[in-house]
Amino acid sequence: MYDYNIGIVIPIYGTKFIRGLVKKIFETVSMNNFCICIVHDNKPEIVSFMTQHNWHQNVEIIQLSGNFVFAEKVNAGWKYLTKKFPHIEFLGTISDDTIPYNSWLDVMKTALEAYTDTAIAAPIMEVREGIFRIKKNYSYFKLKNSESPVFCEGKINKDYKLPIIYEGKIDKDNFVQVISGFCFLARRKALESVGYFDERYRNSCEDADLCFKIISNGWRIVVCKDACVFHYGGESRYLKGANTDMDLSRKILAEKWGFNFEYVGKKK
Repeated sequence: MYDYNIGIVIPIYGTKFIRGLVKKIFETVSMNNFCICIVHDNKPEIVSFMTQHNWHQNVEIIQLSGNFVFAEKVNAGWKYLTKKFPHIEFLGTISDDTIPYNSWLDVMKTALEAYTDTAIAAPIMEVREGIFRIKKNYSYFKLKNSESPVFCEGKINKDYKLPIIYEGKIDKDNFVQVISGFCFLARRKALESVGYFDERYRNSCEDADLCFKIISNGWRIVVCKDACVFHYGGESRYLKGANTDMDLSRKILAEKWGFNFEYVGKKK
């Protein structure tokens, strides 16, 4: 049995994107020492779909018994991978409504190896304006009284020709306080030290909470200038049965951190 160095978890609520994403991952990653873990509920239509297809030998599939949210699915995948492949050093996740570009994973791994005090590496996110509904209100968080930048919705970038979620041109790696949890790579030991995702969150704020825990434990978070992915934006979060509750999640975040955070990047 091969003992991988990197484990990537894909939590799914439906089957629309998963075959295309897995194919794209193997097309865009030059390393071969990684595995993918697809985590799904026991919905009959998903079980049927997963069993009808042949999957790459580097793909593990686990079926949970119940209707679980993002944090629970990703945690379950990470724990499964580290138990089965004990030498894994890096754990990550990518949402199924995401299209990775060349070398995205290679770049994030290289960044974590280069920045020894950094726990999480994230890519630049591209979105399409109409799909992402930029005219709606949405916010990100950062710890109060901090000058560190936050990963937030940004402006049209002439190089990428699409909105990215860090304000200004990305021409160097940027150290930030909060990233979106849809795609990142992290040191296993850092995730284990903070207890992975807090599973009380309902498909919202679990990424901000994880970042706060990471930062509070002395680690850094980096956005990699040479890693880029396209994100449809919230396609899975609002599927029927996903149990999304943004109001409850924000309440938990506020209670947990004693309001030691603030909203930033609010737009209409």
